[in-house]
Amino acid sequence: MFRRLRSLPEDWVVLHSLGLIRHAHKPWSEIDFTVVGPLGVLMIEVKGGTVFRQQGEWRVRTAAGDLRSLGRGPFQQVGGAEAATRHFLEDRLPWLADVTFGYLVATPECRLEIDDLGIDQAYVYDARRVGTELIGVVSEVFAQWRARMGRTAGLSGDDVAEVVSQICGDIPMKPDLRNELHEVDRRMGELTTEQRRAVRDLADCRSLWLAGPAGSGKTLLAVAEARRHSREGLTVAYCCHTSGLADHVRSLVSGEGLAIDVVHRHELLRRPNTGSARWDVLVVDEAQDLMDGEFTDLAEGMLRGGLAEGVWRVFTDPNQALFGSVDQMSVQRWLSSRPAIQRLSRNCRSTQAISLTVSALTGVPLAGGVEGAPRPEILYVAEGGAGEAVLNAVERLGAQGLDPEEIIVLTPHRLETSVLHPIGGCFVDFRSKSGVGPMRHATVGAFKGLERRAVVVGGIDEIESVWMRQQLYVACTRSTALLTVVLPEGLEQVVAAGYLRAVRDGADSTEDG
Repeated sequence: MFRRLRSLPEDWVVLHSLGLIRHAHKPWSEIDFTVVGPLGVLMIEVKGGTVFRQQGEWRVRTAAGDLRSLGRGPFQQVGGAEAATRHFLEDRLPWLADVTFGYLVATPECRLEIDDLGIDQAYVYDARRVGTELIGVVSEVFAQWRARMGRTAGLSGDDVAEVVSQICGDIPMKPDLRNELHEVDRRMGELTTEQRRAVRDLADCRSLWLAGPAGSGKTLLAVAEARRHSREGLTVAYCCHTSGLADHVRSLVSGEGLAIDVVHRHELLRRPNTGSARWDVLVVDEAQDLMDGEFTDLAEGMLRGGLAEGVWRVFTDPNQALFGSVDQMSVQRWLSSRPAIQRLSRNCRSTQAISLTVSALTGVPLAGGVEGAPRPEILYVAEGGAGEAVLNAVERLGAQGLDPEEIIVLTPHRLETSVLHPIGGCFVDFRSKSGVGPMRHATVGAFKGLERRAVVVGGIDEIESVWMRQQLYVACTRSTALLTVVLPEGLEQVVAAGYLRAVRDGADSTEDG
């Protein structure tokens, strides 16, 4: 029967073994074939072997000679299934009220000669009709049901597709985003533990220079080092460049009773210089943004023992030097005191897919990261469409269950001076907990050193300049799992070439090539 039904024209759809959970009399029922086409909907129940009814009981003798009962019989079975299907579809698609529905019992291995009060021979397909072209049989059956039910409407191609989608629609593969993100968090935790061990092994070193790319856990390790030294009774300064990162670190160590002075660059410059050292230990985070003569002089004067004899920890991103933003003379002043040098190569914040995207967009060789989570999304929009694309991206993330505080929109410029300025009223500053609108925004520079589960990068008008590539590097690496980048139309080929280069460079860096 399966082979014969395949001979129907292309505008027919045949569903095999359709399960029915909405049956009026059974918790579960199944029908062998459901045929949907231009003439309507037909249910077919197939019975192999020799089917017969004796003293009111339906039975079948199999090819092996065994006898078994068919319960209520094939006609009641298919009739109940047809009624359940028809009622279900008409509730959902009222326009089917004039479309022909029917059923057919097929016993292709025997003759079923019966025509009584409960059974009409017109709805039987048995061994006598096996040689008949099946479309002819189906057409005759529909004609009988049209006359019987008074229904005359057929189905267009779109109607057939709609009916099929209702009774056996595709179920898209939709993994639960939250479960994916929890798994990513777990793997990040494992990698971060490895990074902590690497720093613990160097705990006795007087001075330490730790270099690692974005996402290698530098801030986490810097805070851990500040806590460790403070618990030993030492006064500790944690220095960074931005107020946003300083506020974040203060929130992490507040209430712990530790003598950690968290200070960002501008606060440090405003403090009066007493000429005497005030810190036992200096921890410098995001040091690539602080490495200049002015900050180095301050550190030299305020750290007991200075750079040469004092206890300090520097955490820096060597990739930032690729953009020409690091004062190499200041770097040499720190390195001349012969610190222990540790390279952090593991990316324990972002996913592998995000690392690949960062490399494609910026040319910076950023490898590693945890597996899992959706691939980053790059949206190419026409002039004037960037704002709407950013808003839509944020709305999609919210629809997937993310809280507003898990999402940040990053732009190189302030909203009022970026290509997103028409939608500036939809956002509040990322440090504000009040205001209208759930969406958080920050400039890339203000968000350095911080992270969010989902990052939407907008306000990009080109990706060729060194400054813009630096902005993209920092912005994209703020994401731990979900990344969306909105770019102007016309950059598709440039980005595609970047992905090919990043994949090639990543393969060349593996041991087996």
